[in-house]
Amino acid sequence: MKELANINLTFTESKKEIKEKALKDALTVIDSGEVDLFKSYSNAVRLKEYINTFLDNVRSELESTLNEKYTVNGVSFEKRNGSVKYDFSKDEKYLEIENKLKERKEKLKLSSNTKETIFDEEGIEIPKLIKNYTKDSIVIKY
Repeated sequence: MKELANINLTFTESKKEIKEKALKDALTVIDSGEVDLFKSYSNAVRLKEYINTFLDNVRSELESTLNEKYTVNGVSFEKRNGSVKYDFSKDEKYLEIENKLKERKEKLKLSSNTKETIFDEEGIEIPKLIKNYTKDSIVIKY
């Protein structure tokens, strides 16, 4: 892991400083041409998975034991109550509107994917949508 060996954090840097250092280190690795970027990235993906798993498991313990604000290494921990989440599934009118919206979306998609003109139940022409695409990505599996 030569490409990750030069990461030196003192664990007192701010979030902004860490991001700036990560950007600088990434550009150094890219510009050097001495490192296999696929190997470097695959190692970082594994390290990220390790860190995320570690954080998820430790966080649940912290959540159960944190009672008051706690600060260490410039990082503060504070417990917050969860927000209100409404369950709309009990309202018949809401479900009816939601189903009509789903049906309309399907008709709009159909209209956009055919050369023919399509009309709804009321005889109104269903417009053709402008299609937008998400950005291409790399799929990583291991």
